[in-house]
Amino acid sequence: MLRVSIAVLRRRRGNVIVLALVAALLLGGGLAAVAGARRSSSAMDRFLAFNRPEDAFVLPPDDGTLDMGAVDKLPQVAAAQYQSYLAMVPTAPDGRPMVDAAGSINPFLYTPVVGPADAIGRHRVIRGRDIDPRQPLEIAIDEELAADDHLRPGDHLRLATYGVEQLDSLFNSSEIPQPTGPAVDFTIVGIVRAPADVHPGGDTAQITYGGTKDIYLTPAFFERFGDQVAAYDPPVPGSAQAVRLRHGEADLAAFEKGVQALPGGADASIQTGGSDALDSARTAQRAISVETTSLLALAAVLVLAGFALVAQEFSRLARGTTTELGTLRSLGLRPRELVAVAAGPALGVAVLGAAGAIGVAVLASPLMPIGLGHQAEIDPGMHLDAPVVLGGALLVLIVFVGTAVLGAVSAVRSLRPSRVSTPRRPLALADRLAKLGAPVSPIVGASFATERRAGQQAAPLRSAVIAASVALAALVAVTTYTASLQRLVREPAQQGAEWDLTVGNPNGSDFQDADRTALVDEPGVAGVSAVIDPQSRATVNGFDVSIAGFDEVAGAVTPRLLAGRLPIRPGEVVLGRRTAQHLHAGVGDTVELEFNASQRQLTVVGTAMLNAGIASTMQIGDGAIVTDEQLRQLDPTTRLNIFLVHVDPKVSIDDEIAALRPRWANVSRPAPAVDVVNLERVKSIPMFLAAGVGIAALVLLALALSVSARQRRHDLGVFKAIGATRRQVVLVLGWQALWLYGLAALVGLPVGVVLGHLAWSRVVDDLGALMPPSLPTGAVAMITGLGLLLTVGLGVASAQVAVRSRAAQALRTE
Repeated sequence: MLRVSIAVLRRRRGNVIVLALVAALLLGGGLAAVAGARRSSSAMDRFLAFNRPEDAFVLPPDDGTLDMGAVDKLPQVAAAQYQSYLAMVPTAPDGRPMVDAAGSINPFLYTPVVGPADAIGRHRVIRGRDIDPRQPLEIAIDEELAADDHLRPGDHLRLATYGVEQLDSLFNSSEIPQPTGPAVDFTIVGIVRAPADVHPGGDTAQITYGGTKDIYLTPAFFERFGDQVAAYDPPVPGSAQAVRLRHGEADLAAFEKGVQALPGGADASIQTGGSDALDSARTAQRAISVETTSLLALAAVLVLAGFALVAQEFSRLARGTTTELGTLRSLGLRPRELVAVAAGPALGVAVLGAAGAIGVAVLASPLMPIGLGHQAEIDPGMHLDAPVVLGGALLVLIVFVGTAVLGAVSAVRSLRPSRVSTPRRPLALADRLAKLGAPVSPIVGASFATERRAGQQAAPLRSAVIAASVALAALVAVTTYTASLQRLVREPAQQGAEWDLTVGNPNGSDFQDADRTALVDEPGVAGVSAVIDPQSRATVNGFDVSIAGFDEVAGAVTPRLLAGRLPIRPGEVVLGRRTAQHLHAGVGDTVELEFNASQRQLTVVGTAMLNAGIASTMQIGDGAIVTDEQLRQLDPTTRLNIFLVHVDPKVSIDDEIAALRPRWANVSRPAPAVDVVNLERVKSIPMFLAAGVGIAALVLLALALSVSARQRRHDLGVFKAIGATRRQVVLVLGWQALWLYGLAALVGLPVGVVLGHLAWSRVVDDLGALMPPSLPTGAVAMITGLGLLLTVGLGVASAQVAVRSRAAQALRTE
């Protein structure tokens, strides 16, 4: 029996190999997507663990009564460091300080107090090496600065420094002064990445705060130049410190109690949860969750398509052994043995397909994680997610084996003399075409496409139709999703930004009341709203959100309101759509806002679509807006740092940007939502995967048409014997391919439109936006037409074999 099974398997090895390849591509792609979603969702957490961000930031009282050395000796402290910001500007090739570029680079100095240099804020080295703390002129830079200025390890970077005497007045004058400190030539030793660098990127002119462009200096630099260079929070005894606790948040309460117990500790400020790394992680994780949802949806499509295709093909392979089964039954083989023989080809596909799925998933793993998860991944490259890939492959094998056995049992039970070689009646399509008086070629082609032939090695026509339907559905769904995303990218109002320009920089701007009037009086300005972006988080009913203070100065310059109105007095708040949904809060409800250790009971007066132009970490659906007066009550140190501007419709926005920049410096178009930018960056991934499904469908369709052409040699021989020309034979097989494609399009196109709409509705709801999906009729028509041309081409190609055979030979071989 084993020899018989092997012989049957060999006779169908071509079909087995092709089907196993298609199954491996579909199911391996599905496993790769699931593994990639898991890897993407955990990438930021693993990067944070690698980076070791601070758990708290201790600001001692100004009177110097708190001994920071005693704070460092508390048992909860695992590491502590000074985090300083140095005032520097880049220089032009001729050595001239580029004061207009002040703030475009961020020189940081991390000086360890407790623990080694990388105990807090460890960077991932992308190229080169990390800085040596003992070398004063070594620096590391982030990837954004390296890419924009075409820098690499070994290059030199000259920076002009501001003098110590300029520190107090640096950001308080209307014009940025010329630096008086020394110009320093640094050597770049490494390109590094920190959690704050995990952002969508793109055109920094569209980003309110101008991107990151970070530079990391060594403690030895400050030892040499500290008395000459202006530094915020300089690394000197008694300065504020970042602290990492031994057990993270679990030690926070004990640490705060220990600090407060020290002399002067009651007046110290302990800030938690506001580090750049954690803020970046929150923003990035929000976008990554959208990507993982898309990957899991794609995985479901691929796996379901793979199982549906394989189930159909296993049934066909089992029916194709009926001739051998009839002979073997007459020789005395028992039903159990007949099932084993019938299942042989399908079992071969099961083993090869499951093994191939593992290979495809592993080979595709370097593409994962996607989007921001790929930036956050600390261990890129080939990866085996054993629980997903091996466990999934085992499940695939079990399902395949079960399906193969069921198909074999059905084939054995169907053994009847009347069904061994008698073809079934064609479907009604050919009959209806004949009644309509259609030409013979489309009638015969329809018969070939719809007739099922049992008891033979039938062509996998139904499987090809299923595969083509899945491919069309995937391509149309992805096209619908992509067109909707492009519209969201093009229309800032759909992202919550119903203004034309953003003026100011949350990192450095400090506008006064006179600036409000001055901006309203600028030619071309039709409306202004003032915003306080504190660049820190608040909680609403315990839920972490970005917060901003808002004041309409002139004209209706607002985010896109969905319900209610904007806050106009203290005690009122507007929530983002998703924030409101999470809190189950609506207009008229009362919520508790906590910010800067202060609590207030606020009334929800509206819900809105928000934007990063209001607060740098704000998302479309997440955040809270209060009045600027309310925010100052909660934190008197906050500054007015952003203006939102409507431009007169008669004035070009680009012209207005050019007119405002000489006085207002930071002027840009509305900042795109981080989630939207990130989705745009990874939009090619579902397109590539859908194209892969399309290629697999073409391979199976080519196989089906080739097998069908060989199978129909007798029918075509009769057709030629009664006088059919070569052209008519080619037309018959071309029409067969055309009818098959028509059946696939009849199912695939509407299903693709529905899936695309559902996918977009899920994504846009997750973003917190409300934009309906777009149907790109032109793109869908192009996909349909291209698929039609390829299918007809395959049909014509398969006909070339049939037209070269002689009619007499074909009739004798039947």
